[in-house]
Amino acid sequence: MKKLSVVCALLLLFSGGAFAQKSLLWKVDKKGSQPAYLFGTIHIFPQEKFSISDKVGRAFDQSEALVMELSMAPGFEMEMMQQAPMKNGTSLDDLLTPAELKKLDSALAVSGMSRMIFNNWKPLLITSLFYNQFMDGGVASFELALQKRALESGKEIHGLETVARQMEVFESIPYADQAQDMMEMITRSDFYRALFDEMVTSYQAEDIDKMLELSTREMDDMKEIELFLDTRNAEWIPKMLDLMTTEKVFFAVGAGHLGGDNGLLELLKKAGCKVTPVMK
Repeated sequence: MKKLSVVCALLLLFSGGAFAQKSLLWKVDKKGSQPAYLFGTIHIFPQEKFSISDKVGRAFDQSEALVMELSMAPGFEMEMMQQAPMKNGTSLDDLLTPAELKKLDSALAVSGMSRMIFNNWKPLLITSLFYNQFMDGGVASFELALQKRALESGKEIHGLETVARQMEVFESIPYADQAQDMMEMITRSDFYRALFDEMVTSYQAEDIDKMLELSTREMDDMKEIELFLDTRNAEWIPKMLDLMTTEKVFFAVGAGHLGGDNGLLELLKKAGCKVTPVMK
């Protein structure tokens, strides 16, 4: 079976060990630094089930700056569009059979889209377009909601990495593999819808152990975990520690970056921080 790398990496993939506490919000303290909060998100979420909990709202209000994986400042969308095409003129016509292209066209048409717009895009980016079909009541975003609150309250907004760096991760996965992952999501849409629903339920329960089990189910290797999570986590820690020395920061990153032996929580501990789950 094809691995579930696309769904897991883009939504809430965990690796490594587990945490007994059920919390997506953690307080981070380090001697000589300002207190900070670390919140795990899912990048897209069903609108009808979306909310920012009271404990997250209070932690956010106590903070002076919002730091996300990427800063969605003006120009962000244009930069994403510039980074979307595959290199060397590669297109989906080079990666998929005529029968697969026909299936892709039909899947895109459900959302009123045409392949001609995305024919040279990295398949991982195209895959994200299909999540809308898993959410009948519309899509919400923790990142967009938090950014809106930050702008309204005058908080600074920073990013832990650039769009170019994130696209480097996508480029490290062969286009052919990306394309086949995309086609698996299309052909097994009922399976992925059920998986996504279970992930949402576990996320709402803040059950890190269950999300770990769901996101690693039926994987055949850990290569994408290393690419999407471990390396980036290690790159982020010095930036997080530096930001914490000057202001009270609210970090909001994909929940998959929190857990595991190489996750942010463990890396922060190794860097001399105390991490405490915020339960209410």
